[in-house]
Amino acid sequence: MVDALIVQRWLRAVVGTLAIAAMAFYALAIVVREGEAVMVTRFGRPLRIAETPGLHWKLPWPIDQASLLDMRRRSLESLDKLVNGNTSLLLRTDSEPFSLLQSKDGK
Repeated sequence: MVDALIVQRWLRAVVGTLAIAAMAFYALAIVVREGEAVMVTRFGRPLRIAETPGLHWKLPWPIDQASLLDMRRRSLESLDKLVNGNTSLLLRTDSEPFSLLQSKDGK
């Protein structure tokens, strides 16, 4: 009877530890698939963009948030502007990769 209680305690500890580890992994990991990108913002300000497929890391929800971007078809300002605030380029990707459309400065 005592051995069964010890085994039950160990089993609860292992299951609880695995559950906490799974929740921590879910809060910290970002999976980027092919044809997607994820923009990570810290306190609402763009921090970085993960474009390569695979596993990427971020801080938990109150600090960092991840937003999915569909890279197959989009028209938006350059990723550099989103991250660094540079307004010199506008980029467009439809069929050809990142072609220069215009400059906001007129240069």
